[in-house]
Amino acid sequence: MKDMVCDIIFLNPFGFGYSGFSHGIATLSSILRNNGINVSVIDASAEKLNSEEVVLRVIREKPKIIGITGFIQASFFNKEVSAGVKKALPEVVQLAGGAWAEYTPEYILRNTKVDYVVRGEADLMLADFIKAIINNESIIDIPGVSYLDKKGNYIENPSLEFPKHLDDLPFPAYDLFNMEYYILDVKPENYDFPLKKSQIRKIKKYSEDRNLRLASITSGRGCYGRCNFCAAANSMRRNFSPQYLVDHIEYLMKAYNVNAFNFTESLTLSTRKWVKEFCNEIINRELVVFYIPLSRADFNYDRETIKLLEDSGCIILGFGFESADNLMLRSFNKKTTVERYYKILNDFKKTSIAVGGSFILNMPGENYDSIRKTIKFIKNTKIVFSFGFAYPYPGSSLYRFAESNSFCNLGDVMFKELNKRLPSRQAFKEYINKYNFNNLNKEKIWKVNKLLLKLFDYNFLYNKNTFLYFLVRIFPFCFEIKKGFVYLKNLIYSFLKKVAEFLRIKNLLKKLIHELKFKK
Repeated sequence: MKDMVCDIIFLNPFGFGYSGFSHGIATLSSILRNNGINVSVIDASAEKLNSEEVVLRVIREKPKIIGITGFIQASFFNKEVSAGVKKALPEVVQLAGGAWAEYTPEYILRNTKVDYVVRGEADLMLADFIKAIINNESIIDIPGVSYLDKKGNYIENPSLEFPKHLDDLPFPAYDLFNMEYYILDVKPENYDFPLKKSQIRKIKKYSEDRNLRLASITSGRGCYGRCNFCAAANSMRRNFSPQYLVDHIEYLMKAYNVNAFNFTESLTLSTRKWVKEFCNEIINRELVVFYIPLSRADFNYDRETIKLLEDSGCIILGFGFESADNLMLRSFNKKTTVERYYKILNDFKKTSIAVGGSFILNMPGENYDSIRKTIKFIKNTKIVFSFGFAYPYPGSSLYRFAESNSFCNLGDVMFKELNKRLPSRQAFKEYINKYNFNNLNKEKIWKVNKLLLKLFDYNFLYNKNTFLYFLVRIFPFCFEIKKGFVYLKNLIYSFLKKVAEFLRIKNLLKKLIHELKFKK
């Protein structure tokens, strides 16, 4: 029996574990299916595939089109896949979209084997575009498409219209993914963010197996903020209606037996009106569900909103604090202040909702005084936090600053292989040698990095077990012993993982050779 030829394969490159589910690919797949187009997905993230293994899968499935997407961190991986597919199957049309290509379409077209780049959200045009390619029709009138003509000239069709009413979109095609990979099944007391005891008790009371089964979801698209380190700054914010979103939540609860949701967009709590309607929708349906949203620190909440969030199942709320220096916040275009941060933490301290925050260092204008203020804030509040150092992502104001001041060009930020084997100090040294935007002392910045890592450990412990926290502060060597055991355990795990990957690649090649012999 002859295998059915796939119209399009989407590639989901390596991702971010269970929280890296590609809602974009899954939604587009549903749209294409509804238009009679045969869709498949190669999920390199869930299947732990390298670029060579992805190419072998494409060869086996023989699609007419491959859609390559992902964040910029996947650009090196995607370039390798593009080259491998073009060499093995030159007739396959290659499309690129998503964050890795949207802001650099001409560069992608000239430096990979991609045939077309789709700029922006493709929901309203992709079905027509795919049909035009399959039927060998002109794509000159299809908006949002960039390509090189036969003479090598860069052509950019007019910008496409993005969907304004997200409720018109179908639910994602979850069946194309291994959903067990994208669902975190964990005891609430062992979750990687310390939950408050009242929430742990509630989860154990209402969960069948006393565990959290956590899936990712989105509440909308875009962000009204203008943060200059973000490529999505000042894009139009559109929410799913609360009714549609809770329908989606109920669907996932029934289909995959989940009871908790991690909102993986950069903004969940957009307007107070929408948040209240969303919370009331959950409460009115009497759903026992737990969820983790994200918010800007300028979110306009009141006491009623906090109570509704608590009653509807919000267990953790993450805020993008970014800095604890008001001058830096102004330079980020953040419409908030450090004084408001303290008020937020004080207001939520009285609830069962745990609050986390994220911070970014080494933005232009950073100095030792602003760093000291951020560290002082973290120490004073004992907040569980994440942090990172500013990176010039294409499409952001920071990238334009870095490029205009000769810190980098597109060749520096695109197609760089992520070498996870580098020691952390070496990787940090490479970063700061390139992107020392403020000419800070490199050794001091390295010490700040180490201090923040230690503060994270301390703050995590404080929020998880106050008694152990004070014990460790009195006898700090206890913490170092524990970290030594954890390091040894991770080392053994990494070694076993490498062995397993080697054996899987070996077996895959054997299987492919067997299939080729069988076909002959």
